[in-house]
Amino acid sequence: MSISSSSRRGLQLCGRFRVPAYRPAGVGGFSILELLVALVIMSILLALSVPSVAKSRNSIAPGAAADRFVHAHGLARATASRYGQMAEFHIEPDSGRFWVSVDRPGGIRDTLTMVRELPGVAMSSTRNLVCFEPRGLATSAGACESGDLEAVFSTVEGADTITTNTLGIVFR
Repeated sequence: MSISSSSRRGLQLCGRFRVPAYRPAGVGGFSILELLVALVIMSILLALSVPSVAKSRNSIAPGAAADRFVHAHGLARATASRYGQMAEFHIEPDSGRFWVSVDRPGGIRDTLTMVRELPGVAMSSTRNLVCFEPRGLATSAGACESGDLEAVFSTVEGADTITTNTLGIVFR
């Protein structure tokens, strides 16, 4: 069979195989109009879902910030116990930052956690510096404040409150 006779039947020689040169009726595929309609429908659904996703993200932000705060507070207690040194939990409510620092042997001050910033979350706290003694208990020695604190993390959508007692135990 020659190439020209195959072309008349709608087949072209492609290597060793004969493939259809046209798309026969009934074979699947999408027209450009069908693709555009699907694209418009997906765009509308996306536009409707974005505000609800943003709202849910804002509503969980205070809880996530409170979780970070509790983690850093626990790290301060554990660090004091582990190293047998005074550990300090620094809180800056105005800038929304908190971190843990410890005095290492040789007079070296070491910051153990990154300074946490809370974008989009307002923070208020009754204390700015909570210290833990080597037994892991809160102390008010020196510049340290009492261990009983209340920290509130809030956005427009909601708020989360963390409370600790004088021993430094966290309540949510």
